[in-house]
Amino acid sequence: MKQSDVMTLPDGLHRIEPGLYLRVREGGKFRNWVLKIQVKGKSIQKMIGSARKLSILQAKEQAKILRGKALSGQSLSEKVEQEDSHLSKTSMLRQSKLVRKSASGKMTKHFTSGT
Repeated sequence: MKQSDVMTLPDGLHRIEPGLYLRVREGGKFRNWVLKIQVKGKSIQKMIGSARKLSILQAKEQAKILRGKALSGQSLSEKVEQEDSHLSKTSMLRQSKLVRKSASGKMTKHFTSGT
């Protein structure tokens, strides 16, 4: 699945990869990444975040982190921390890009710190 497909899928629960789903509700108004796995016979479902804020690559990365935590017996109740990887840094940089109008009316790009 491509990133462009994420914002066009109809309402429903769409499997992206094993354990990672995109839940679309209310005519596409709400699009959330969800992890659904089974650990020791127990079903676990955890919302990862909004598809408007997290790219498909970020969702896959966070699903991998959560899956590892769950399989090792750790709690999934805390917020997911992104691993210090090139993918995370690149994704965070893309998300931090802001476009503003300068005094002259031209569009300028600004970057905010990821920290």
